[in-house]
Amino acid sequence: MSRSNQQPTSKEPIRDPNWKFTFGKYKGNVLSEVIACDRQYINGLMENTDFDVYCDLLEDVEERYQEGMRQLFGKT
Repeated sequence: MSRSNQQPTSKEPIRDPNWKFTFGKYKGNVLSEVIACDRQYINGLMENTDFDVYCDLLEDVEERYQEGMRQLFGKT
């Protein structure tokens, strides 16, 4: 199993945006997609389990998502 698909531990936050879920309702999806479409799910995992995501990754994905939405809908 590659390192990016291993289950996270409380000691090491996930830093790979392409990390794939091997459990739950988003099994098979990559982390960056789930952050962009269902941040509440990520927040719930982080609050209730040992699941942890590197904070800079969360911010980067959210910024890219917001920029994409602005470009898509022509808002500045």
